[in-house]
Amino acid sequence: MIPILHVNGFKISERTIFGCMDDKELVCLFSGYGYQVSIVQALDRIDDELSSSLEWALSEINKIQKAARSGRPLEKPRWPMIILRTPKASPPDAPGRTPGPRDNVSKQGWTGPKTVDGKIIEGSFHSHQVPLPKANKDEGQLRVLEEWLSNYHIAELLPDGRPTEEVLGVIPVDAERKLGQVRESYSPSLGLAVPKWQDFGVAEGEDQSCMGALGPFLDRVLQDNPAGIRIFSPDELESNKLDAVLEHTGRNFQWDEYSRATGGRVIELLSEHCCQGYLQGYTLTGRVGIFPSYESFLGIIHAMMIQYAKFVKIAREVKWRGDLPSIK
Repeated sequence: MIPILHVNGFKISERTIFGCMDDKELVCLFSGYGYQVSIVQALDRIDDELSSSLEWALSEINKIQKAARSGRPLEKPRWPMIILRTPKASPPDAPGRTPGPRDNVSKQGWTGPKTVDGKIIEGSFHSHQVPLPKANKDEGQLRVLEEWLSNYHIAELLPDGRPTEEVLGVIPVDAERKLGQVRESYSPSLGLAVPKWQDFGVAEGEDQSCMGALGPFLDRVLQDNPAGIRIFSPDELESNKLDAVLEHTGRNFQWDEYSRATGGRVIELLSEHCCQGYLQGYTLTGRVGIFPSYESFLGIIHAMMIQYAKFVKIAREVKWRGDLPSIK
């Protein structure tokens, strides 16, 4: 995955923090986060610049992957990211603004109408909203809408309502290159080799906590499935009495030169939201994730859990979609 920061200057009705930063500030910030940064903003040649940046990003990722797979991973690898600036970040008639290539591009319908009824749209927070709310009953706004949409030249791309050969030629012929037809995208579940839980039971009368008994069992599961399961823990495993899993694995912490690249299966991060997001993405690849936490803290992310459960529920109603691992 290549992270792309879309810097367009505004949120719903105010400037954004990143939108107020210049290029040097953004590069310094994200370099500190461990990224290599490529800035894309030359709108008169945006396609070429974005294409070359994506090629660069893929080549950097390949270098990092090649080093890791050779058994000699890079120390603190700097992953690529792209910062994409668009016209919305700069109002057309802002005081002291020098006209540039953005002006010509915007006339071609880059972001919509420049002004509507005397109000600046392009380059302001108004472009985040519905720019022509009265187009269904106002002739003036309807003409602006027609002019705006005609700039996309849809009739040239879809003559007679059908895509041209130029458009169809972009679609891969080989099914293995079509994301929707790759098995991992619709039926990813890998399954686990699970040992008999009876082998980890506690003798009758023995004093042992439930979590303490679970630890050795999970330790064996992690050993038997070195690439199919991870633990995403917003709390210390010791406090949850699952420290037995650390007998044969560790925490995956990439910034420390001594613990990096050791293949730790435990993601320990004091953020329930981050752990839940990681967990969802991980299970969507067909692997199994475990989220140990306290009941009082799980309420923080209950909305995220419900939304993901809704997605899985609907996904299971689609006949061609396979099973997904459950969230543990």
